[in-house]
Amino acid sequence: MSGMLDITRLSGAIPSLQADRQEKMDTASAVEQAKDKLGPASETRLSAVRMDEYVPGENPVPIGLYQVTQDGDGSRKVIFDAPAKEEGEPKTVPEAPEPPEEETPADASEKADKKVKSESCTCNTDRVDREIKRLKEKQKELELKVSRCKDNPDERAKLEHQLARVESELRVKDTDFYRRQHAQFTYS
Repeated sequence: MSGMLDITRLSGAIPSLQADRQEKMDTASAVEQAKDKLGPASETRLSAVRMDEYVPGENPVPIGLYQVTQDGDGSRKVIFDAPAKEEGEPKTVPEAPEPPEEETPADASEKADKKVKSESCTCNTDRVDREIKRLKEKQKELELKVSRCKDNPDERAKLEHQLARVESELRVKDTDFYRRQHAQFTYS
């Protein structure tokens, strides 16, 4: 038991814990004394807590409901129950489109100008593709030099370092994210 921590000695050693415990005991005894003075009638008042109460109102007018039902074949079907319309309300769907007015040649050219005004955008990744191609060629060249250079270890270490640098650069640049980020956009 010597290795276990004695909580009673620990709490006795810390004065703030003792003060907190004493304060809680004082408030509890003060509440008990207040209940004794006021009597049993006050106890029911203290326990009665005010709460919100639900008061039902009128049902709102439905604005339209979607229902999933099954037709005679057993397949699902969505039905929309539209609310009843009053006679003075405007219709949501027009009955028939109005016939177009006769156009003059000047009106026709204005409409043609409005239709022609469209914008196109082209994305060009040729520059990025060329850069990646150069890096791949350099990688192959360095791999050949490393395989040929068996005699000189210093030269080989230098070439392997260059090869590692090219491979890491290629790993970064040969991605779709890099291509999109460095693409050239042309608007016409």
